[in-house]
Amino acid sequence: MCLEFKGFNKLLLISLSNIQNYISSARKAKDLYNGSLLVKNTILEIQRVLFDNTYMEKCFQFCDDDKVEETNIPNFLLYRIKTDENKDNRELEEEIYNILKENVDKSKVAYDLIPYIVIEDIEDDGYDEAYNKIYKKLGAYKNNRFRAKTFFEAKKEGEKVCYLCGIRYGNDVKQEDDDKIEYLCSECKKKRDYGREGFSSVDDIAKLQNKEGTYYALIRADIDNMGKWLSTIPKEYEAGGLLQWQKLLKEFIKEFIKKVEKSLEEITKEKKLLIYAGGDDLLFFCPIEQAISELKRVDTLLEETWKEKIVPYVQKMEDRITISKCIAIVHRKTPLKRVIQLSKNYLEETKNYKTEEKDNEKNKIGFLLILDGYEQVFSVVKMQEIELVEKLLLGIGTEISRSFIYELERETVIFGDIVGNEYEETVINIIKNDIQRVIERKSNYPQKYNDIIQRLYLQFREYRKSHRLQLFFDLLHIIDKWNREMKC
Repeated sequence: MCLEFKGFNKLLLISLSNIQNYISSARKAKDLYNGSLLVKNTILEIQRVLFDNTYMEKCFQFCDDDKVEETNIPNFLLYRIKTDENKDNRELEEEIYNILKENVDKSKVAYDLIPYIVIEDIEDDGYDEAYNKIYKKLGAYKNNRFRAKTFFEAKKEGEKVCYLCGIRYGNDVKQEDDDKIEYLCSECKKKRDYGREGFSSVDDIAKLQNKEGTYYALIRADIDNMGKWLSTIPKEYEAGGLLQWQKLLKEFIKEFIKKVEKSLEEITKEKKLLIYAGGDDLLFFCPIEQAISELKRVDTLLEETWKEKIVPYVQKMEDRITISKCIAIVHRKTPLKRVIQLSKNYLEETKNYKTEEKDNEKNKIGFLLILDGYEQVFSVVKMQEIELVEKLLLGIGTEISRSFIYELERETVIFGDIVGNEYEETVINIIKNDIQRVIERKSNYPQKYNDIIQRLYLQFREYRKSHRLQLFFDLLHIIDKWNREMKC
């Protein structure tokens, strides 16, 4: 057994499930902020009981190096432990669950989160093998609905279904800010009143830089293939084993999130835009005027932090970590719970847009427009094309007429989708010629915008989808509407 595990004979994994659903149960911006804070405090409260409970200290010895810091909260906890308890791992898992249930502070715990507790032996094969086994076991536990149990069961408190969770029943609560009556269960009322600093309403975000603003941006991001990064040692890494590599990655994520939070604070000094940052997930608000620059900034910070924290140890490694993103440009009247769910769904759809380049199937940005009346328009581009989107966003309506979109769409719609058709190349060339002809009539800078529109169009031909031309025009319409709202 490796020296670093001498005396520690088991791995303990505690993974919290249902985090995204819990946070997204929201009707107001402050519900999102408070839900995120409750998730963080739940994790810290679990760790407090593990390390400070008298019975736990008697039966288990934890490795202090594995404690998470308050400034770097993951959505799972992984500890090396030592125990002489003559019980099998299933018994120990149940025992730890009961200890946590009895000793966590109920006021700091989110009732709806599902804790999965998994223990695996560290044998002669060491940490790497134990880590792989424990995650396979976690997957099996999550597929077993009988193991999905929360710490607490909320009681029925009223006759009306709770407005936030939609599951429990609650009593009426009069909201001070808008004088409306809502029905909230005690758990969701706790979330509503928890008190984390942030914007109380999306209206405040829409009007942050434009008093007439009616749209705001919600950005969701997810580091690509994080599970694979955590479970696989790069062949170029020679400084240690899997545990050391994971510690490097955790430091990398910690520093990256810190930089993103600082970048968002520069937009507004008064209140936080960041809603949630846990593990490899980010969720934050942004004024639409600065959303495109913040999207670029996230990628810049990711690459910068990678070079600082990882590259010195794997200098010859060509692979680089990437992050998929979905930006929702949302009318302020759209129900917030629906916005959160749609942004989650469309981020997954963004990741599923495959290109012909097998080595570059992620690292994309989804653009979602939610109009007044809840109509949705969606498109997706590769991250390397974000500069083109920004140039068109800033130039449309001034350097190039908005009408070019409608004229071009009218002239090319007859071609429809031609994926795999023997005339595909011919039709693509016809559309390229149409783009050039229309741009020459509609822009004072035809060469500049012909290049931008041509490149945006051509990147869609790489997608293995049957509605590529529609994706192209949906992107143009999103950019047009985004620009109009920035200038209103």
